[in-house]
Amino acid sequence: MLHRFTTIIKRQRTSIAKMSSSNLSYIDAGANLLDSMYQGTYHSKQRHESDLDIVLQRAYDKGVHKIVSLAGTIKESEELMELICNLDSSSDDGSDDKVQVFGTVGVHPTRCGEVFADKLEPSATDDEETTTWIPKTESQLNDIKQQLIDLSTKGKETGNVVAIGECGLDYARLQFCPKDIQQLGLRTQLDVASSTNLPLYLHNRESGDDLYEILSEYKDKLSTDGNEGIRGIVHSFDESIDIAKQFMSLGLYIGINGCSLKTEENINVAKQIPLDRLILETDW
Repeated sequence: MLHRFTTIIKRQRTSIAKMSSSNLSYIDAGANLLDSMYQGTYHSKQRHESDLDIVLQRAYDKGVHKIVSLAGTIKESEELMELICNLDSSSDDGSDDKVQVFGTVGVHPTRCGEVFADKLEPSATDDEETTTWIPKTESQLNDIKQQLIDLSTKGKETGNVVAIGECGLDYARLQFCPKDIQQLGLRTQLDVASSTNLPLYLHNRESGDDLYEILSEYKDKLSTDGNEGIRGIVHSFDESIDIAKQFMSLGLYIGINGCSLKTEENINVAKQIPLDRLILETDW
């Protein structure tokens, strides 16, 4: 049996097929509800009071009844679990007209240096390019892995955690974290996904070939419960159709949002993705 992450998508498709166009129900498969803008803060300045409750109610009224919110660090993963628990508590009034929010546990590739390595800042006499990243020791990495496993397992038991992520590779922003540390973080989180039997919420930016190769190495470890492929989504996809086909060959879904549709080439790629492998997300 597939895990709840892909199950809720499939069930939703079945229910949508039975509905009229005026009564469709949607899942936003990738949002960022921890973003400070939902607390009224923009560019570090408070502009208005928190309005997340208003945003979620408006989403529900427009037919978005389930949202998967993403985490980018261990700390954010903990904060997201707290947010979801608070939202669940506020729904204990017996009302069913509220969005159901799920979450992920993981470390974004551009944040991997914060978790999986120590950064040695260059001295005043050094060139800025001499910044050195030192991977955590094996013992430290095992502790980090166990922390992610414990947090994921707890969230899985409550039904709040549906995937490991947002993890992956991002070669477009190597100024935040070098390739080797990103790959170390990814492999650690793939081990977490294998241990917890959770699907993946994957980030990919100008790194499709390497991400595909690493995922291919883990395919057998991540193929469980009679499922021959890897369960999960390649989020905010904006690469070629050939790269998309590589990911789909592993069993993955392709997630698209506004970032996936910026150019004519992007749009042509989106048109070629089979509907049964296509996932919609806002990334807001």
